Amino acid sequence: MIRRIGRQVECRALGVRAIDKKVTVHNTCVNDHILSVFKDKSNDEVATAMKGKVMNFTTDRRTYLKLSVLAASAAVGLTACGQGGAADGPVTLRFAWWGGDVRHKLTEKIIENFNAAHPNITVKGEYSDWSGYWDKLATQVAANDSPDIIQMDEKYVREYGDRGALFDLKQIKDLQTKDYDPITLNTGEVDGKLVGLVAGIGTLAIAANLNVLKEAEVELPDDTTWSWDDYLELGREIGKKIPGTMGVGIGTTDGDLYIWARQHGDRLYDDDGNVVIKPETLASFWRRLLTASQTGATGKPSAFIEASTAALDQTPMATGKMGLTAMWNTQLVAFAGAHGEDLKLLRLPGESQAVERGA
Repeated sequence: MIRRIGRQVECRALGVRAIDKKVTVHNTCVNDHILSVFKDKSNDEVATAMKGKVMNFTTDRRTYLKLSVLAASAAVGLTACGQGGAADGPVTLRFAWWGGDVRHKLTEKIIENFNAAHPNITVKGEYSDWSGYWDKLATQVAANDSPDIIQMDEKYVREYGDRGALFDLKQIKDLQTKDYDPITLNTGEVDGKLVGLVAGIGTLAIAANLNVLKEAEVELPDDTTWSWDDYLELGREIGKKIPGTMGVGIGTTDGDLYIWARQHGDRLYDDDGNVVIKPETLASFWRRLLTASQTGATGKPSAFIEASTAALDQTPMATGKMGLTAMWNTQLVAFAGAHGEDLKLLRLPGESQAVERGA
C-alpha cells in the first residue's frame, strides 16, 4: 500500500526495472499498478523506447486501459535481450498480471489491439491469480526468467529496488513527470531512484450489498457519521436475520492496519520505514476482529480465513453472502459483475470520530 502522509490510496503505476533489462509493472496499493524495466539495456535503448510513450492522463476508470498501452509502448526495445532481436527490429515481450475477470479480459484485448497496431512488437500475456502470483514471480526472477512487463504490488517495489533490479527512470531525459502529484510520484522512488510511475489511484472504502441489506431489512447507514461500533452492529443484525450470511468483513491487511492506526492518532511506519505502531493500537486492531467473530458480526475464524483466500468471484461479497466489507473502489465493478450483485460504495467507518482521517 502507498504510505502517504495525507491519505491512504491505491495506486497503479509505470516504472522501469534493472536486472536483465526487462520491464515490470507494479501494483501500488493504498492495492494497484507500476511499470518497471530490468536493467540490462543501455540508457540509449531505454530512452528510445520510452520517448514519447509516457503521456499525461487522468486517474479515472479508463486509466488501466491507458496504462496497459503505455506499459507495452514503454517496453519497446527494452527487452529484446531475452528474446533475440535488436532495439529497432522485432521484439517479443512477456506481460504478467493478476486481477479479476474484468481486468483479465480488458488486458488481453489491449494486448491484441497493441500487437495489431505494432507489427514489429509481440506482447505475450501471462495471467495468474493473486494466490500464486508472488511465488511464481519470485521463482522466475531467481531463475533470470521473469516476464518483461510485470504488474507488481507497491509493497514489493522496494524489495526489488534494493537489489538494484529496477532501472532508474530519471536517466531518461525525455521522461515527462511534471503533471504528476509529487506525493504520488514519490511512490515509485527507491533511495532517490525513480523505479515506477503511478498510473492510477483509488481509495479503500466499504462496499454495501444492497440486495443483502434489503433482505435483512437493514437500512443503508449514514456513512458521514458512522463508527466502527455501528459497522459491527450492522453485521450482527444481518447475520441474525439471514443465517449463513456473514454480516460484515473485517480487513486484516497492512493497509487496514495503516488506516486503523491513523484513525487512532498513530502510525504504522515512520519516515525511515521503521515499524513504530504502539502495542495498544495493534492490540485494539486485533481485538476488533475477535469481537466481530465472537458476537456474530462476521464469520468464525475458519470461515473468515476461507473467505479471505477465495478467488474474487467466489468471495462472500461477490456471491451475495455478505452485507458489507472493505474493498478498493477500483474493485467495485469486478465484485458487482461476478454474480450480478447490487453494490454501493460508502465511506469508511470511524472517519468522523478519528484523530486523523484514515483514507
